[in-house]
Amino acid sequence: MSNTSKPLLRNAKPDTDAVASLVKNVSTKETIAPKVTAKLEVNGKIFTDTNQTARASEQANAKQGTLIADRILAKKIAKGKELPNGNMATAHAEIGAIQQAYDAGVSKGADLKITVVGKDVCGYCKGDIAAAADVAGAISVTVHAVDDITGLLKTYIWQSGMKSLREVK
Repeated sequence: MSNTSKPLLRNAKPDTDAVASLVKNVSTKETIAPKVTAKLEVNGKIFTDTNQTARASEQANAKQGTLIADRILAKKIAKGKELPNGNMATAHAEIGAIQQAYDAGVSKGADLKITVVGKDVCGYCKGDIAAAADVAGAISVTVHAVDDITGLLKTYIWQSGMKSLREVK
């Protein structure tokens, strides 16, 4: 064990350099304030997630594909650029919340209700939420968000068979 990982000296007094090093090493992205938060409600259960840069490190696993990893890979190849939502390190909050509901086994045959705080649903997610909900076996999705420009509430819906979210006017 290195000296920087031992917070106490042999005389049981704090090693201030080691403590400072530990505090510095604990400073991870878990302390970054989220820009976007998604709360998904389904059958009385609640799942929350954040934008990818604020997601807890143990949940931001680039090796853990999302429900739509194959779709994102195909789009990445076609467009020749990196795209979000293919794995849990790049997943936007809405996709992360749907993934959690699916992993918990509660999305099949369900009506998902998502509240997005911080930003409006982005262009990537309008199609990706629909694709993830479809793969998760959901019947419908209702998303409540706030327009980035006007600050007005917006509602989007998706039902099985649709390719993208549709704004309710």
